[in-house]
Amino acid sequence: MIKFLDWDTDFFGVKCGKAILEGALSDAEWEEFLLEQKDYDFVSIVNKGCDPSNAVRISADTTAFLADTNVQLSKPVEDVESPDGVVVQEALPYNEDFLKLTVFEHSKFFHDKKLFARGGAKVYEQWLKNSFGKEGKFFAYVANLGYCLFSADGKNCVIELIRVSDKARGKGIGKKLLKAAEHFAHSKGLTTLSVGTQLTNTGALNFYISCGQRIVRADSTYHLWNI
Repeated sequence: MIKFLDWDTDFFGVKCGKAILEGALSDAEWEEFLLEQKDYDFVSIVNKGCDPSNAVRISADTTAFLADTNVQLSKPVEDVESPDGVVVQEALPYNEDFLKLTVFEHSKFFHDKKLFARGGAKVYEQWLKNSFGKEGKFFAYVANLGYCLFSADGKNCVIELIRVSDKARGKGIGKKLLKAAEHFAHSKGLTTLSVGTQLTNTGALNFYISCGQRIVRADSTYHLWNI
């Protein structure tokens, strides 16, 4: 039930696991989880759809706390025009300017003080570093102003990271970046454009909704520490 997380274990220096709860768990399934979690220092528990019965079990039987509620949004890919001034490139070489923009203070890696103390502020920076020069990872960007990292999962175009510099906020750069990703997705025959953000990040939620995205699901994530 709990999957061992290699990357997280190496990055944070503690044994990490992840449990994805799909629907209400039975008593037997919950007992299995309680036994398995003892073998880990840290377990991320994703309660799909914020199932209330699972939430009750977690709060009653563990010391886990709610670290994040992830909101998934999606829209059908449309035949939009490629916006002026935006470059789309696969396997982009290492870019220091992009790294300087990569701060996501609404993430669970900031909210959880134990993860933050173990380098949580650098997680998205490392995510970006791992995407440079990699086939299947695409960047839409406006030099020195912002970027959007995206990839394909089947027929779905997934927005992984998007950042706009403070000096470019309110100038429509973010919408241009999403439109460039959607134009690319349409050219490759992809049918949906999806993105996830935190429930607490109301600015991002309102931005995505203004770009035609609609909320399709919310998942609560709990952090369980055994150290």
